[in-house]
Amino acid sequence: MTTVQTLKSRFQQSFPLLLFAVFLGGAMRGYSAPYIKLYLIEQGFSGALMGTILSVAALVELLFIPALSRFADHKQRHRLMWRGMMLVYMTACAAIIFFPHLAILGIGLLATEVSKRTTLVYSMQLSFTKIQQTGRDLHGRVRSASAGGFMLANATAGTIFHLGRYFSLFIAAIIAGLLSIWASKSMPATTFDRNAKPVEPTTQEAPPKEAPAKRNPALYIILFTQFLAAVGLRNGLLFWLIHFQANLGIDTAQIALLVTISSLLEIPWMMYMDRLLSRYFAIHLYIIGLLGMAIFWVTVGIIPSFIWALAILLLRAPAFSLTNVTTLYLINKISAPKNVATNMTLSQITIPSVAGLVSSAPMGYAYDALPPQVFFGLCAVMLVIGAVTILTYQLISGNRQLENGEVS
Repeated sequence: MTTVQTLKSRFQQSFPLLLFAVFLGGAMRGYSAPYIKLYLIEQGFSGALMGTILSVAALVELLFIPALSRFADHKQRHRLMWRGMMLVYMTACAAIIFFPHLAILGIGLLATEVSKRTTLVYSMQLSFTKIQQTGRDLHGRVRSASAGGFMLANATAGTIFHLGRYFSLFIAAIIAGLLSIWASKSMPATTFDRNAKPVEPTTQEAPPKEAPAKRNPALYIILFTQFLAAVGLRNGLLFWLIHFQANLGIDTAQIALLVTISSLLEIPWMMYMDRLLSRYFAIHLYIIGLLGMAIFWVTVGIIPSFIWALAILLLRAPAFSLTNVTTLYLINKISAPKNVATNMTLSQITIPSVAGLVSSAPMGYAYDALPPQVFFGLCAVMLVIGAVTILTYQLISGNRQLENGEVS
């Protein structure tokens, strides 16, 4: 049996368990992420206080996660880093339900925000590494597994909420997270070499020193666009469910239904993304996604009822899927194997952290002080500016790397 056949055979045996690990990670976030801020509002947190804590969380994320990623790159222990951040997230969920004091709640919010995105980003990158070792293109399927877990969690969140309110939700999140860590044995140990055999790294031979891989210039314009998009997405996602509950009178069970339907609608789009990426330029799909999310935020600010909230989810599903998957795809494609993990960290963690650092506190105050139409309009404006920025760069420079997503 050839090496390629061996890799494909191992892949076919472990891929279902890998999807299960990603699915359970999505379920962990689904049982907790949409409800942590609602729980804190119930405990007396204001938008301004929450925004301030999230600014601190962004600073911690900005300083801590890149350093941890470099350590993981150096030691080739990316899966170990992912498991550690999963444990941080679960510990924070446990702390805020067992010790609901102001300081503990604030620290718990900070810890979940610092670790939440890292758990998603590294599970995606480790999964992408696994499928690229066999040359298969299943990016959308992997992302849809996470969305499926998120959706199923929210589909059952209403029932679990009635059993024990937020306590039972966060316990369910912890159980799903522990099962995901168990199933992560199907993930590769490192993202260092996307074309290497999926084996544990050894220390028998030290690799020769080589010059650092050059970064594609297109990466920097994508990162700048990511910053603008993160300001709009991060703050909109922070307050849209809070707005629905506080201003439209939507209760927690209806919030769970909204999140469930939203996740359910995303799955076919996530599954279809592989076909879209094979037919159209990824950067164009990214721009369409940004503009779609801008329109979504405008509608969030003006809709009057729960029925309208359900209706606009039909717009959110394709826009969010296009924005999310194409970002991961572009960064993965334009990065050299040596720095793909670092570039992914820059795109999915560092840049959003900078955006959160400079915008979370002011936008928290803005949410408390401004009408919803104005607040969500500001989120939409940032997304439009990001889309116009990257489109203008492409048109002026004629940079084909932004279109085909390949390293020159």
